[in-house]
Amino acid sequence: MTTTVFGNCAVGFAPVRPGGEGFLINLMEGVEDIPGSVLAEGIDFSWESFPQYLDVLGSRPRAMDVAAQVPHAALRCYVMGERGGDHEAVPSADEIASMGRLVVEALAAGALGFSTSRTRKHRAKDGRPTPSLSAGDPELDGIAEAVGRARAGALQCNSDFGPGELATLVRMVEISGRPLSVLLLQVDGAPQLWRETLDGIHAAQAAGLAVVGQVGVRPIGVLMGLDATVHPFAEHPAYLALAHLPLAERVARVQGEADLRRRLVAERPTEGAFAEWMARAAHRTFELGDPPDYEPDASRSIAARAAASGRDPTSSGSTSSSRTTGAGCFSTRSRTTPAATWRSGARCWLTSTPSADSGTAEPTWPRSVTPATRRSCSPTGRGTAPGASACPWKRWSASRRATRPASTASTTVASSPPATEPTSTWSPSGHCR
Repeated sequence: MTTTVFGNCAVGFAPVRPGGEGFLINLMEGVEDIPGSVLAEGIDFSWESFPQYLDVLGSRPRAMDVAAQVPHAALRCYVMGERGGDHEAVPSADEIASMGRLVVEALAAGALGFSTSRTRKHRAKDGRPTPSLSAGDPELDGIAEAVGRARAGALQCNSDFGPGELATLVRMVEISGRPLSVLLLQVDGAPQLWRETLDGIHAAQAAGLAVVGQVGVRPIGVLMGLDATVHPFAEHPAYLALAHLPLAERVARVQGEADLRRRLVAERPTEGAFAEWMARAAHRTFELGDPPDYEPDASRSIAARAAASGRDPTSSGSTSSSRTTGAGCFSTRSRTTPAATWRSGARCWLTSTPSADSGTAEPTWPRSVTPATRRSCSPTGRGTAPGASACPWKRWSASRRATRPASTASTTVASSPPATEPTSTWSPSGHCR
């Protein structure tokens, strides 16, 4: 049992060229909300290649097992330099081949797999989308071929699942013969998209492809608080005038000034992605408590408490945020519950896909897949019949092919649904315990 896995969602710290450390820190700070100062002081970057990185991890004393995936963002920028973060840049054939060689090298050294990110919610601290977002088909196919050549490892992705996106990822499974795990998460802007994605996963599984949806044991969410990165007043003009003050002074002003509390409710922003998300999130937002309550009843949401007291949710939230020291946190949950997705057939690849050390690039077919279906689907291209009508995955993907955009850097970015929820955050100050 491996306790901790590094390199999820295409972010990580290897491979890295001398001078490229700052970009990886900037990306990690934006995606995971870990302060750059903490990363800069805590990581010595005494490696360049991924095998060297694994050697450093293996040499450190630790209390639990760790594993690491090859992060696409670091790989891309190592090979392409600054062009790796430019979404108009397209890697050359030689650069794609270099990425493939590095992936094979990393997997041979013990990397758990390869991870990529295809979501617009993943941004660097400076606001730039994650480098892997605009990777086109030739790049992804080249990396998939390398993973298959290594005969080891798994593929992992977090995606917005725009038109044609699942087909792109499943093709990586067809090329590599390795398992793929994708995150299933319900979002406000497309509340049924996860079900459609799961239908596609089921079609791929019925075709014998090792594709699975992955959900957390608890809902993914955002921690919000007055001393955290995200909170209900983060873009409020009345609050921004106080944002430079220490926490204690901000709390004192909110507690002591009735007019300020009125303005926080009456003048809150109503336009923009964050404001729109906050307006929809009150029924999924809960006071975390001390000790934290990770499974609160729906009656304890900010919206429910506000309705019970006849108050505006923002007013109720501001009262809870600012009482006592202001150090309390709110937890806003995603709308996908583990129970619902597990009942629908989502599974974690760690327990449901072929072993990474099986020694073969051929897929392990589920027992329910008949020999005829295996031949017609031919995930690794070695079958004897094309059989599109007989293959569940080909039928499913063909029904959606008409809506798939051309595979270019610009359309890949544009095809993703708009980001309707901020990146999950945590507060390094110790106030959100």
